[in-house]
Amino acid sequence: MKISKVALQLYSVASILTVIAVFFNWKWVEFIVKPIIIPAIFYYYTQINKNRFETIVVILLIVNFASDMIAVFDYENKGEIVIALNLIGNLILSYFFISDFFLLKNFDKHNLPQLSLFLIGFLIITYFFLTLIPGLNVVKLFYYLVYGIILSLMATVTIQNYITSNYIKCFYAMLVSIAFIFTDTFYVIYNFYLPMKIFLLFNLAIQFGSYYYLVKYFAAAPHNELHNDRKSI
Repeated sequence: MKISKVALQLYSVASILTVIAVFFNWKWVEFIVKPIIIPAIFYYYTQINKNRFETIVVILLIVNFASDMIAVFDYENKGEIVIALNLIGNLILSYFFISDFFLLKNFDKHNLPQLSLFLIGFLIITYFFLTLIPGLNVVKLFYYLVYGIILSLMATVTIQNYITSNYIKCFYAMLVSIAFIFTDTFYVIYNFYLPMKIFLLFNLAIQFGSYYYLVKYFAAAPHNELHNDRKSI
């Protein structure tokens, strides 16, 4: 068996066990298993990328690792710290997704109506979920609003990139953005509207799954080498 498959299986098993541990409230299992997820997916990334890695991928995975581990502990204001870390990761990814957008020459008048529709739609969703969060002062409202705008922009450009190019790399980017939207949706529902554990489990499962497509995006070939081959998904 290839080492990459072993790493991928370890990542998958650790992710599933973490979700199960959260469901049964097995904190000690979560504390042991959850730290395995990021190192396993990083090792998988290095293997499919011929033992090479980009520093930015390391930074992104460290940010996500910190976010994951902070969420394990119970203390006041941990939600704000997790969101701040996620915002850092989203800003980094936005740079790459927007760079793809301009590289693919998607910024023209023909795409403007579709781009506007996507962006406005995601901003409406952001506004709706902001109304579910109680006790927002001006600072927190600005904080969450910036987060929502960045995420909406990410989703808009990645969807547009994939629609116009059909490149596998853009497909991975789109899945990452959509996954982030779903994880944040379930986070808001669970924490501020309907605290049913099923929403927390969906949040975690989709979040862990997004790591796979994140590393696949960075391991994919440059745009000038891409082809429309879905078998590698």
